[in-house]
Amino acid sequence: MMNLVDIQLLLISFICGFSGLCVIIYNGTVERLSMFFIGLFCSYIGMNYKRWNLKYLSLMVSSLLFGFFIAGWITISMESRSISKPYPQDFKGENQTAVLLILRGEEERYDAAALLEKMEKDRRLFNRLYSIAMLYQYKRAYEQVGISRYTDKSREIYDKLGKLLDVNYDVYLSYLDGDTSYKRVLENKFAGRSYEKIIIVPVVLSESSAYLNLIHDLNQYSLKVTNSHIKFAQPLWNSEKLTRGIVLQVDAHAEGYENANMGIILMSSTKVEKRNEEKSAAGLKQEMLFLENLKRQLVRVGYEDRKIKLAAAYLPASSIKNSIEELQQYGVREICIITVNDVVDDVRNIAHTEKIIKRLKDEVEFDIQYIQGWGASDQLIEEIENRVRLLNVEE
Repeated sequence: MMNLVDIQLLLISFICGFSGLCVIIYNGTVERLSMFFIGLFCSYIGMNYKRWNLKYLSLMVSSLLFGFFIAGWITISMESRSISKPYPQDFKGENQTAVLLILRGEEERYDAAALLEKMEKDRRLFNRLYSIAMLYQYKRAYEQVGISRYTDKSREIYDKLGKLLDVNYDVYLSYLDGDTSYKRVLENKFAGRSYEKIIIVPVVLSESSAYLNLIHDLNQYSLKVTNSHIKFAQPLWNSEKLTRGIVLQVDAHAEGYENANMGIILMSSTKVEKRNEEKSAAGLKQEMLFLENLKRQLVRVGYEDRKIKLAAAYLPASSIKNSIEELQQYGVREICIITVNDVVDDVRNIAHTEKIIKRLKDEVEFDIQYIQGWGASDQLIEEIENRVRLLNVEE
């Protein structure tokens, strides 16, 4: 039978286990308060070291684990809620054509609730538990990187495109998830507006499984909308303008060096998903065609073929390190690493790559530059504008 000391130990250990989970996935006040409780627990255990025995330690460990898992269960079961504010979008009048930009999207700062909302699509128990580990990865990445530039770049794309299309179109900005998800924009912004045409523009490189799921959802939406003709822009893998924009970014980082003295690592962050291998593989093939074309364009403007390498952010650090070591053998004076999949790379990939670069800078004698995506280049905006105008005139 448990005595008062055992009950006290169970309660304190439970609070510590609960706090441990909070330290892993939360930041700010919650994290600091949780660390305070953990400190109290350690002090309590230290002061009662004379009571340590098998029963005492068993009660402590079991209660710690129970508190940890209860906190995890509450986290993955509670209703997720993002606190980010939608970007204000102005409309020019009663136009007949709407353009809906859809980007991957990423929180500017670490937000456990918003990230959890994105992960809750797969409600299988193992995947929901794994989401806790994912939250920890994101937290560490944001601590290292600071903020994500994805929102700023996507808003820049929206602003530039709106100016190019001028008064003939209403342009909407949306993301795959969050308060400004395409589903919420269609539901809230399009309600009460009767457009003759709705042009959907997913700003993606290839037909990944996420893209195909998006198109499936939008096709279901189109069945409900009988008064609008919905058209879809294709992924950008065959865009010459996007390729040209990336080449110009590399040129800007190569100023002061001969092109022949520049090493380039084209980095992909697309990973084939086992459960959607066929769909993902199709998108990966398109991405490889894009990379091959990009490599040809780089060679055409003076960069050496042998000094252009391919790597993947999701592979072990040795993938990028080996590419850098190979380029080092060719006597390059600068290396430019560029992510080719998106407007801005995923914050976890950025943290992973920057960590590798920081470690290698102490070992090499040349500069390593890191371009974290396409950005909001004029070439990208022009490509989107051209596709929108072509779709608008098609019957």
